[in-house]
Amino acid sequence: EAAYEALWLLKMQEGKTGAVYSGLTEENGKLTLHQPDIEACQYFIVAMAKFSQSMKNYDSTFATECLRASDAAWKYVESIRNSQKEEDAAVKAKIDESLRFFGAAELFRASGAYRYHTVVREYVPNTTDENKWSKEEYLGIYTYLGTRLAVSRNICEEWMKQIMDMGEGIAGDSKDDSMLALSVKDGVSCQNLLWKMTVMTSIDYIIGNHEYDTILENNLHYLLGRNVNSYSYIAGYGNDSV
Repeated sequence: EAAYEALWLLKMQEGKTGAVYSGLTEENGKLTLHQPDIEACQYFIVAMAKFSQSMKNYDSTFATECLRASDAAWKYVESIRNSQKEEDAAVKAKIDESLRFFGAAELFRASGAYRYHTVVREYVPNTTDENKWSKEEYLGIYTYLGTRLAVSRNICEEWMKQIMDMGEGIAGDSKDDSMLALSVKDGVSCQNLLWKMTVMTSIDYIIGNHEYDTILENNLHYLLGRNVNSYSYIAGYGNDSV
């Protein structure tokens, strides 16, 4: 399934420049490509590099094709980022530096190229406060920590310390709650809870902590109905859901 989607993504890349189209519309049987989009390009870089890393043990030829596509998209974004042309200014302003970091981390793990490692190392000063990490930054950090290449041990040690502190903070908030979970207020999305459980799951994978297993279970119980409203917050589960 992932390979099927990756093949579709490859078709969304402009061959000459490496740019990525933002979408595809069908009307009256006619397909129309949307204009290239810098955000689509940055997510393309991440997705194709990550897929390449996962696919290389099953189909190395296809994995290499996807990695090259990711690298081509990277070069396109970098050409815009480094451009001094006035006509590129509007697109240049839309480049997300946290996504650039995430893409560099994925490309470094998949290729081992030094230029990507340089980007990761240079971005470190912007991610020293764990409370300000975006999802893209956290996932990029996690990718770097799992890279089986020569990485900076000092950077990894600092990030690991901050991630462990995040885990303890989430654990403390869960234990202090009457439901032993990160309770959601009425009318508020569960997205924050789900993200914090994503972080907790990733930390639990690193250290295999029984306490964290229990916290994850309690928050799952909460989402499935063990909450003040007795609602299931997961679509398709439970007779009384919201």
